[in-house]
Amino acid sequence: MKPLNLNRMIAGMAVVLTGGIGLFTLLSWTLDRWELVSLGDNYIPMAPITALLFVLLAAALAIRLWLADRQPLRLATCAGVLVATLVAVSELVRWTWPIDLPWDLWGFGVETGFGVMRIGQMAPLTAVVFMLTILAFAGTAPAVHRWVRYLANL
Repeated sequence: MKPLNLNRMIAGMAVVLTGGIGLFTLLSWTLDRWELVSLGDNYIPMAPITALLFVLLAAALAIRLWLADRQPLRLATCAGVLVATLVAVSELVRWTWPIDLPWDLWGFGVETGFGVMRIGQMAPLTAVVFMLTILAFAGTAPAVHRWVRYLANL
């Protein structure tokens, strides 16, 4: 097996796993069973916006892996990555200036939390990890500036 095929196989497994976790989490929140996505009684569950970004970035990677030759899908990938970037930046801004974002709790009605974290909100560390993921995703794009590739390789 060629290394390129092994890399594509590993990336494909990551797409399926990440997208599956995101879809399971969204389904759990939709069914008002958010306790299913926490790892125990004392753990905060994955926020719905985090799950949506999991699905969005998994779809973008799937398109990049298997359907990269189709121009409309490449544009959809760019749009998805742009949306993920805007959400991650908005979440980071929230922790600097306390603001309510449109997707906060999305009507799921959970008002409890742990410390300063409300259940259903993305943690700032998660937003940072999404920004690093987006940067790595952008660094693999066919036509990007050299400095983006350099930052993505860090």
